[in-house]
Amino acid sequence: MQEPYAIVVIDVWDTNNLVNKNLISMYEQMTQRICKLIQSLPNKHQNRVLVSKYNLETYHIHRNLESVIYDYGKKKYYDYCLYTDDQDEAIKWLNDNKIKKLYYTGSSMPGCVTDRPLGLKNMPDSFDKAVVLDAVSLTTAFDHHSEWAVLHHMYQMSAALSKEYGWELTWTNQILK
Repeated sequence: MQEPYAIVVIDVWDTNNLVNKNLISMYEQMTQRICKLIQSLPNKHQNRVLVSKYNLETYHIHRNLESVIYDYGKKKYYDYCLYTDDQDEAIKWLNDNKIKKLYYTGSSMPGCVTDRPLGLKNMPDSFDKAVVLDAVSLTTAFDHHSEWAVLHHMYQMSAALSKEYGWELTWTNQILK
């Protein structure tokens, strides 16, 4: 049996806030993979979802993501989900729920996924960390003209950072097994 884990979601905003509009299709596919990961959590009493909430004055969470973490009937986030920007609150919640492994998803990698307060570099090394390669995106790439070039650059950067910091690299289908 797999140890309890959390899906960490960083900066998955609606596409109105996507700076490089050439990447909307790739971004939407990433968002759908994240939603599938959340919907497919094998044990929602054990596994968790940690969602960053930064820049709420100007950015809105992607509607599809919100639909899998928010109970509209009860007007609150599902119990297995924490929506915060407070690192201390997040660490306490993860520890209280005996979470040992964090699977990182979201936008932008590298960048926010690595450097936000809940990002890979800033969460304690007491957590095992993994980058979910097909559930992250590089949305700030302006020097690449195609989605393939952006993905290639993102994979290269993810691999280099993972090697440097000791993070695991994985794919959504490996988590969903």
